[in-house]
Amino acid sequence: KADQPVGKSYGPNDVLKAIDYFRQATDRDPSYVPAQAALALSYTRVGSLVGIPSVEMFSKAKAAAAKSVELDDGLAEGHVELAYVALSLDWDWATAEREFKRASDLNPNSARTEVCYGCYLVQMGRLAEGISEAQRCLEIDPLSRRSHQMAAWTYILARQYDQALEQLRMVSELDPTVTSPFYRGFIYREKGMYEEAIREFQKRGDHPY
Repeated sequence: KADQPVGKSYGPNDVLKAIDYFRQATDRDPSYVPAQAALALSYTRVGSLVGIPSVEMFSKAKAAAAKSVELDDGLAEGHVELAYVALSLDWDWATAEREFKRASDLNPNSARTEVCYGCYLVQMGRLAEGISEAQRCLEIDPLSRRSHQMAAWTYILARQYDQALEQLRMVSELDPTVTSPFYRGFIYREKGMYEEAIREFQKRGDHPY
């Protein structure tokens, strides 16, 4: 699945390579909606990585997601990426919630939609609803390390750091190559464990999370 990376941790070159492939697909067939949506997802991913201009990438993600929805309003993936861009780039809370709800209605079994919507709700101060969405994500896809990572971020935003660490423990169990240094560093910093936080941040390199 495009929204569930497997195997080793990925960095900028991996995601940029994915973007190149999806762009080749959309160049060959601009009406191929899944490729447009996957291209939008890839741009949002690469916009979160170290050393990449995030505004530029999220703007490209917005264009690809809008094209996906224009071509097929019934594909959930396009709507969730529009929501994610509205949240992360535009700070357009109303559009973000509308698009998250639309994506959830179209595909209630999308782990990415549920956990991203959960992050949105927590950022809006709706903690109980946000945690519920994150837990729903884990019910949908309990074996995805990405789902556990995103659930951990939801708990971090809700300042429930011990629960976040438990999710990161699950990530490591599912894939021992993933150590989540950014998440752990963030948690340790917020808990006042500054030496531990520094060690984690120093491990990060170009790792996205």
